[in-house]
Amino acid sequence: MRPIHFLILASAIPLRTEAADINREVLAQFRQYAPEKFWELLDLKRPAPVTPQFASEIRSALPQEGEVRNFIPADGYKLASISAVLRAHDREGVYLVKVVDSPQARVGLHARFVV
Repeated sequence: MRPIHFLILASAIPLRTEAADINREVLAQFRQYAPEKFWELLDLKRPAPVTPQFASEIRSALPQEGEVRNFIPADGYKLASISAVLRAHDREGVYLVKVVDSPQARVGLHARFVV
């Protein structure tokens, strides 16, 4: 058994090194800009919001079944925190956040508009 454990350990080390190298590269890309310039570039790369007409079409096509509308206070607080994050990134009103009853936790983006 020892040779197999050594082989698994030896093969895992390069993966961690590669991941660390990728992380360093990405951080280096972020650090090359002053914070104000970074936010400016981020704004330029954001896709434009969907049109109000398309947003209305998307809303009307969504199923009503499974949508959760009555929240306990703790859940309402969590949803409010999502709004705060969207507002901080100037995306409030760009996304429609829906809570749907599901057996498994998930987050998805539908038609660039519904989270």
